[in-house]
Amino acid sequence: MKKLMLILVAMTAVAVAMPAVAKDGKDRGKGMKGFLSLLSAEQQKQAEALHLDFLKKTEPIRAAVSAKKLEIKELAYKDNPDENALQKKRHEIWALKDQLRNERRSLSKNLRAMLTLEQRAKVGPFAPKLGDKSKHHKGWRGVNSSLHGRHGALSQGALMDRS
Repeated sequence: MKKLMLILVAMTAVAVAMPAVAKDGKDRGKGMKGFLSLLSAEQQKQAEALHLDFLKKTEPIRAAVSAKKLEIKELAYKDNPDENALQKKRHEIWALKDQLRNERRSLSKNLRAMLTLEQRAKVGPFAPKLGDKSKHHKGWRGVNSSLHGRHGALSQGALMDRS
């Protein structure tokens, strides 16, 4: 019983201390808003311009990815889906996602380049993850769940007999 109480007290102490440790002056996990709070007014304008340029560059790529996903769904839901055509579409999507990833890396590099040494220390080893949609990922239950997972149209050999 004493061990259980000791464990509960220790867990409570850790849980109470975590927010204070996590804050630590680093606005991580807050995306653009947290990052901008570290910058001067001039740097904020420059960062917002870089982010807007990133969004303009990547919008057609993101639209193309969405269109390819719809094409895969159309191919996958046919009575006799062509596995080669599906594989070709998968590769097209992967290539587009590589382009998005490269643009994201470029944005992070440019944002990091404008920081002072003190600001870099606050941000840490990684530049802010702007344009990164991973925090919005819905996993297996998301809107496009039919495209992912073991039985999704995007996975290797994923098609099941639909007859």
